[in-house]
Parts: sequence; C-alpha cells; structure tokens
Amino acid sequence: MNVTHSVVTDLLPLYLAGEASDDTRALIEAYLKQNPTFAAEVREQAENSTALLGALTGGPSADHEKATLQRVRQFNRRRANLLGVSIAATLMPLAFGFDGSHIHWMMLRDQPNQALLFWVSALGCWIAYYLTGRRLRATAR
Repeated sequence: MNVTHSVVTDLLPLYLAGEASDDTRALIEAYLKQNPTFAAEVREQAENSTALLGALTGGPSADHEKATLQRVRQFNRRRANLLGVSIAATLMPLAFGFDGSHIHWMMLRDQPNQALLFWVSALGCWIAYYLTGRRLRATAR
C-alpha cells in the first residue's frame, strides 16, 4: 500500500493523542522510518503537545464551572428579556394608547408623542440588544 504524506498528516493528531488503532499506528511509524526529516518534526510536535498537556493540570474546578454556567444563564435571561421589551416597545405604538381610563386604538394616530416615546425607548433597547450580541461574539473568538 502506498501511503502519501497528506494521509499521514491527517492521521497524525490521532497518533499523537494515542487514539489511533494498532494498524494506523504501525502505518504511521513505518512512514516515519522512511522519512527521518518528517519524523523529527513529529517528535517536536509530540514534545510540544505533551508540554501543553502538562501545563493544563486538572482543568477548571467545579465551583468555577458552576459560577460560569450561572453567569451564562443570567446573561441569556437578560438578553431574552431585552429582546422581548424591544419587540413590545416597537409594536406598542401600532396597537393602542392610553388616555386616562380609556384605551384608544391606534396610538400612532391618537397619541403621536406617546408613540414617539415608545419608539425612542425601543431604539435604545434594540441598540442594547445589538451590543450584547456583539459582546457575545467577541468573547467567543
């Protein structure tokens, strides 16, 4: 069987992690015996990966994971509430208005100042919603 450099390169992460099958391991080791320069690169990568794994001792504590999960849930709850308020404030002027104890439909027609107030607050809520989305995308990178 003729094994190419690309195939060995694709299988290398499994080999270095110790997850490769016996046949795959034998195939990679045979290829490395035939290519000593590539074998030196692989040894260097293996040393770097073991040094990295050695630096990551234990991982995060359970308390840290729990606190992170609570912060994420709180952030998502706030963002969902902000979306609901944004939608409601945007659509409210198109639905009805209040005048004392009476409800007048079509706030935009009867109460343009109140409609404008709702839309200004809706704009603020949409901007805040957009900024929280940007914050979320920035932390994901």
